[in-house]
Amino acid sequence: MIKKITEFTDINGGFPPFMSVIQTDFKFASNNFDGAYYQEIESEKTLLISIRGVTATICRLSENVEVEELSLFLGFNGIQNVLSDFFFEGFSLEKRVVLKVNTYTEVTIKANLLNSASRLADYENVFKLLSKNGSFDVWYPVISRKINNSCAFGVYLEEKSIPVSCAIAPFMYGKTGVVAGVFTVENYRNKGYATKCVKALLSELKKENVNIAYLWCEDKNIKLYENIGFSVCGEIYVKREE
Repeated sequence: MIKKITEFTDINGGFPPFMSVIQTDFKFASNNFDGAYYQEIESEKTLLISIRGVTATICRLSENVEVEELSLFLGFNGIQNVLSDFFFEGFSLEKRVVLKVNTYTEVTIKANLLNSASRLADYENVFKLLSKNGSFDVWYPVISRKINNSCAFGVYLEEKSIPVSCAIAPFMYGKTGVVAGVFTVENYRNKGYATKCVKALLSELKKENVNIAYLWCEDKNIKLYENIGFSVCGEIYVKREE
């Protein structure tokens, strides 16, 4: 049986990077279906699930998962994107490598911050880089609300007043955070902009007492993050783009 979580204390267990995602989705649910869920089989919690719009994040808590129930639950509720730490039927998935790093404070890179003092123009600059991920009218209320509550941060760099690279931490909970939205405009790649953005972001996270940051990426990008200090700690599966 899949049940919606109604008390924050009901969320426990699971792979660390997924917990940051699930717990912030629980806190910032914006409609009746958004939020956190769990699957229970004979009084045992087997899965944690967070729903945000048409995106599901799934964390396995035990081996006793009812895959068919999960697939039907996602399908009937119109889920289009799936992030998971295991493979399940009914969806075509691709592997991503999970990496983690201890955050640090020695970085002195001058970067534009998305924080509680940010202007609308700052959000627009970041969204220009990440616009393939949806609508600004949807993205802005979600990320700005998290940032204003110190549950998210972002940085971006400019060259001659043009936004060229960014990195976001859209999920933070306790002493862990998740880095995502690392992007550089094609004509400005191979200049170290992404590295600078990630380092600057890690430095900001450290100031917020986030000690460990996770991210997931394709195999081809592992070296980039290892050079920053990340190390491989696992793997997940995401829904294959059709």
